[in-house]
Amino acid sequence: MITRTVSNNPRTTRVDLVNDLQRAGTKVTKATISNTLRRQGLKSCSARRVPLLKPVHVQARLKFAREHLDDPEEDWENVIWSDETKWNFLPRSVSGVEMRKRQAAHIEAPPPAPGQPRPNACCLCWCGCCKCLWTEDRIERSERQTCTTMDSIEAEEQEPTLDEALSWARSFELMLRSLGGREVFREFLRSEYSEDNLLFWLACEDLRKETDPSVVEEKSRIIYEDYVSILSPKEVSLDSRVREGINLTLAEPSNLMYEEAQFQIYTLMHRDSFPRFLNSSVYRDLLANKRRTCLET
Repeated sequence: MITRTVSNNPRTTRVDLVNDLQRAGTKVTKATISNTLRRQGLKSCSARRVPLLKPVHVQARLKFAREHLDDPEEDWENVIWSDETKWNFLPRSVSGVEMRKRQAAHIEAPPPAPGQPRPNACCLCWCGCCKCLWTEDRIERSERQTCTTMDSIEAEEQEPTLDEALSWARSFELMLRSLGGREVFREFLRSEYSEDNLLFWLACEDLRKETDPSVVEEKSRIIYEDYVSILSPKEVSLDSRVREGINLTLAEPSNLMYEEAQFQIYTLMHRDSFPRFLNSSVYRDLLANKRRTCLET
């Protein structure tokens, strides 16, 4: 059972295996599990987030800056800057990325009047400045997308009852299907700086319900830019195999293109964040307030 579980889900921890076996009536220690897996040729490891810029990338950029530090201004007029370009995925291939220089009129044109839409900016602005149009557009779109996603599954918010809050401890699925449960769980995840996992799951749920191809294409692109792209500050933790599968479907997006990634994040929240949520002050305080309200009434 131990080997089969780990083979099906390599992210399974020793604590998860101990709990599963204990529920099945078998009591073992973490050391026993480690020895059993080692005899089967399986070794434990810890997932590590890949930095956005590796040391070799940092050195390469510094080298480029030093080499071109004294270049005349005329040489830079032929450079395609990241905040002056537009990237579009070609319809037939994900690997074909078309970068086009923006029209010169955009550079020379005066700033748009208030209320007018601003021009699109490139997603490869690596300067990180707050004046970048892409950064501002991304923040505004992210806020709108979050609000839309949180309200799309259940339009009317209802205060959870004591029985409903107690049922969350028995089922992670029940908590996610409850608007009040998601709000409380989101508050807890925010304290652990992992709120993006829930937002990604909700965005995928919203995408699954779409049937209009144009809407599916737009929402799938937003999800990729917000949660999958390594350039995003809200990138979720996905393994390379799942990322490669997503990249292969970007040319022809569908409402189920993030199904495997959504399940991976669901499993991560269920096994990692949910047990800590049940023992957190956020959940305990909620139950205490509900019990106090019942006694008063």
